[in-house]
Amino acid sequence: MRPSRINAETALAVAVLAIASVPLFGGLATAIGPAHPPHAERPTAAFAARSPLATSLQHPPIEQALQAIADQQAADAAAQAASSWSRGGGGGRCASGDFECFKACTTERESHGDYGAVSSSGAYRGAWQFSQSTWESNGGTGDPASAPPEEQDRVAYNTYQARGSSPWGGAC
Repeated sequence: MRPSRINAETALAVAVLAIASVPLFGGLATAIGPAHPPHAERPTAAFAARSPLATSLQHPPIEQALQAIADQQAADAAAQAASSWSRGGGGGRCASGDFECFKACTTERESHGDYGAVSSSGAYRGAWQFSQSTWESNGGTGDPASAPPEEQDRVAYNTYQARGSSPWGGAC
């Protein structure tokens, strides 16, 4: 994967531009651009609608820098999607039907390979993060997170044979 062209130096430059554009007690920003009149001289509605932070983010150089970052991120995402597609499996990493590849990829993505994993909500359980209904409808019994790895893998294989990778988002 190609390293992103947006690095810490670029992010710092954008932050410096943003900070320099915000009037800071008549300091650096006054020398760089027009200062806002004192609060007492500005109408309340205008002040609320055009806070220094809001107006600082509307300056063309900052907008251009933010657009360049967004464009680079979109290009990186497209390149990554294209390389994933070339690896087979409809956008996933594994060739269609390669369950061992699918197993390694999916259990890493779902639970980092932890067969006792439980989601924060408790709704998804085991290395494959089964819902109870999917677990039971594909041959599982009891709690998926308490089942031995062989049983979890067997139920995942049954699910994979019936529905492909879609129950896991199709990423592998």
